[in-house]
Amino acid sequence: MIQALFQSVAMRSSGCVGILALMLTGLVGTTTPASGRTPLSHGFLIAATPNALPAWMQALKLTPEQTTQVQAIEAKYKPQAQQQQTQLNQAEAAMEKLLVEGASNEDIRAQHQVVQNYRRQLEATRLEAGLEIKGVLTPAQRQQLAELNRQRLVRLRDAVQANPTSQK
Repeated sequence: MIQALFQSVAMRSSGCVGILALMLTGLVGTTTPASGRTPLSHGFLIAATPNALPAWMQALKLTPEQTTQVQAIEAKYKPQAQQQQTQLNQAEAAMEKLLVEGASNEDIRAQHQVVQNYRRQLEATRLEAGLEIKGVLTPAQRQQLAELNRQRLVRLRDAVQANPTSQK
């Protein structure tokens, strides 16, 4: 599972999306009900405390104006992303149930399509929010964000390699 997550994040980290991946990963930070796992919450729309800035925003030393603009963008996309994450979680739980109950391959494939559709919708929302945020950042901040993302991916890869038993 973690290996698949790492590969998914790594694939999203190429090109333009790579610059934004740090902001995009863990858009809403909800828990997947069936597995009890929480998606990565390395920044975008997630802070340790309600008024604290996410670590990536602190690291980039955003101006007060940039901070206000980013928070407005986050507020704009958060409800939609939360709804999409909830739908995705429910679809994944339904697929797990089909797998456990021994449903037909046809039913499992159909549910997999539903999961993929919700995943695509959520990724599209994350991308749009990230592109708007990118427009607020200076070229130097975008470069720094790309480096933060590279470091995060290295840590994720190292965690996966250090804990091979969790790759079930």
